[in-house]
Amino acid sequence: MEKVAKKKKRNSFAVGAMVLAGAGFVSKFLGAIYRIPLTNILGAEGIGMYQLVFPIYALMLTLSSGGVPSAIARLVAERSGVNDEEGAKKVFFSSAVLLTLFGCIAVLSLVLLARPLAALQGNEALRYGYYAIAPAILIVAGSAYFKGWFQGNLDMMPSAYTQLIEQGVKMGAGLFLSAYLMRYGIIYAVVGAILGITVSELISFIVMFVIYIRKGNSLKIPSDIGLKENMADILKVALPITLSGLVFPLVQFIDSVLIVNALTFFGVEKSRSTALYGLLTGPVNSLVNMPVVLTLALSVAIVPVVSVNRIKRDADAVKEKCNTALKLSYMLGVPSFLGIFVLAELIMKILYPTLSLEDITIATTLLRVSSVSILFLSEVQIYTSLLQALDKTKIGIISLSVAALLKVILVVALVGYLGILGAAVASVASYLMIATFDKIYMRKYLGKDDPLVKDVSKILVSGLTMTFFVYISARFIPNIYVSLIVSILIGVAIYLVCMVLFKVMNDKELESVPFGKLLRYVGKKIRFWEK
Repeated sequence: MEKVAKKKKRNSFAVGAMVLAGAGFVSKFLGAIYRIPLTNILGAEGIGMYQLVFPIYALMLTLSSGGVPSAIARLVAERSGVNDEEGAKKVFFSSAVLLTLFGCIAVLSLVLLARPLAALQGNEALRYGYYAIAPAILIVAGSAYFKGWFQGNLDMMPSAYTQLIEQGVKMGAGLFLSAYLMRYGIIYAVVGAILGITVSELISFIVMFVIYIRKGNSLKIPSDIGLKENMADILKVALPITLSGLVFPLVQFIDSVLIVNALTFFGVEKSRSTALYGLLTGPVNSLVNMPVVLTLALSVAIVPVVSVNRIKRDADAVKEKCNTALKLSYMLGVPSFLGIFVLAELIMKILYPTLSLEDITIATTLLRVSSVSILFLSEVQIYTSLLQALDKTKIGIISLSVAALLKVILVVALVGYLGILGAAVASVASYLMIATFDKIYMRKYLGKDDPLVKDVSKILVSGLTMTFFVYISARFIPNIYVSLIVSILIGVAIYLVCMVLFKVMNDKELESVPFGKLLRYVGKKIRFWEK
């Protein structure tokens, strides 16, 4: 009976983990979609102000609660695994004290630093945005210890539910408040959108709390929670995770200061500098991140598969799974990059009708340059997950840190010559550097002879063939809406036909992807010469 119970729990965990990964995918996709109507409400300058607040918010979140949920989950799982339920509870309440303390310090710091931070970013009105989002840091800290508790007990569903609820509330509240407050001025609308985040985090916390109570958990605090010992254990696990997670938000913060101030230094008005920053980080980056979300789902799925084969010391299986994952990333990345590059102007005109013609022209150029990063981002996500599965996370941290330094140097060097385009080029170069660094290291596992060269060549030919037909249809269909829809449909059809025609994926690989059997059947019909 005990074995059956354990098996059920493992199966439940596996299902929960898949649901959590799926919820993360949907949440990120909705987050990218959310920027479209928000940009149309706020305009270029408004979305720039909105985006300027986020790096500091992300930095404070990472500092206050970054690695703690993972630490809680691990320690709770360890204690529950030896039937030490009392010890697991003590970890939970100790983490609550720790996170509340860190959250309060972070909130107070942000409130006190709001004015100088806003001035540093070139817009003192941003302090109101920091005041609006500060409470969210403490609320997220509260949600963190509940998430850690559930995940430590192999229950992933509450985290998945609240992730989706949070995103839905943020979209609804953010869009409503920003649209309603726009009549009073841009800064009020921006603060309204930011308040939507705080409201969504509060709702998420309440839902998490209710689930905790409904699952029969008690809020009764043990007389001795072992605060000192448990805090030491939590911090020991959490600190490395937190430090590795600091790199990206820190770079974003440096970007928010450097880009706007560099543009201003070279003669661009402050409001216009903010608007240009907004075009890059809002509409453009949101569109670039949409196809990358697909690769993210793939990268999450590959980790346990490679990890199992690594533990079994099955080097051939590790190599096979790694190559398959990389091939799929190229299959998704290449057409996404080429499609966005060709259709950039149509996409911007249709999705952002409230932007001025000048802003659409600039955003189109930025989107075409930034679309190149899709290729490298797709690789980076796969490589990062593979390094994690192979227990080589330090390599990923090193490459990310070096790339971050490179990006800062390039932003300073290029913005003066290329304007906001220089910032886009700097981002592409940094992603290229990470992909190259990780690829060089991964050759140790994948071998010096790259078996994917032939497949990548086929993918490129398929992508370029698709691009030719997409370009023709986009150029000669006068109505922009019809042109975009027809071009996408033609592009997808041509690309899939070419992929099947060139046998980019073998029968074994096709069996492991959605609609693989159908594609294999179509391929046999198309390749008439093989009959």
